[in-house]
Amino acid sequence: MPFPTMYFGPVIAVIWAIFLLYWIACAWGNKRAVQKLSVGFRIIPILGVVGLFRLVHIYPHFFLRQLYARTESVEMIGIVLCMLGVALAIWARTILGRNWSGIPQIKEGHELIEAGPYRVVRHPIYTGILLAIFGTGFGRGRMLDVGLFVFCFVTFWIKLKVEESLMSKQFPEAYPTYRKSTKALIPYVL
Repeated sequence: MPFPTMYFGPVIAVIWAIFLLYWIACAWGNKRAVQKLSVGFRIIPILGVVGLFRLVHIYPHFFLRQLYARTESVEMIGIVLCMLGVALAIWARTILGRNWSGIPQIKEGHELIEAGPYRVVRHPIYTGILLAIFGTGFGRGRMLDVGLFVFCFVTFWIKLKVEESLMSKQFPEAYPTYRKSTKALIPYVL
C-alpha cells in the first residue's frame, strides 16, 4: 500500500514527540553534579537556533526551497532514519542511566559507560539525534534542513569535545583506552 505524502509531517511529529516525552520522563532522578559548566553553555546553542530561524525569516527563498522532489520513497526513508535515530538515542540514554546530563558535567559517583551502543561510539545519543535530524531533513528536502543538520552537528561536536575533556580528567587511565577503541559519532569513521 503506498504511503501518502500527507502523512510524513504527522508521523515525524509523533516520532519526535516520543523522543521528547521520553527525555522529559528521564530528566529527574539523575545523579547530583559535582563539576559542571556555566549556564551559558546551554544559552549559546539556543541563541544559534534563534539566529538560524532569523536567517530563514530574512532569506526564505534560499532556506525554504526544495533541493529535490519529495516522493513517497524519499519520505519513507526519512521516516525510517528518524525512527532509527530516536531509537538509538533512547537506547543510549537508557544505558547511560543516572549519569546523563544536558550539559557537560561530572556526576557524583560518575561511571564510564562502555555497554550497549557505547561499545561502538562514545556519543551514541548525539549520533541518534543527528540521524533523526538527518532523516527528518531528508524526508523534507529543504535547504533549511541542511542548515539545521550542520548547526546541530557543529554544536554536538563542540559539546562532545568538552565532555571528552571532562571524562579524560575523571578517568585518566580508562578513558584514553576507551577513546582509542571507539569513534566519537560514526562507527569506524568519525
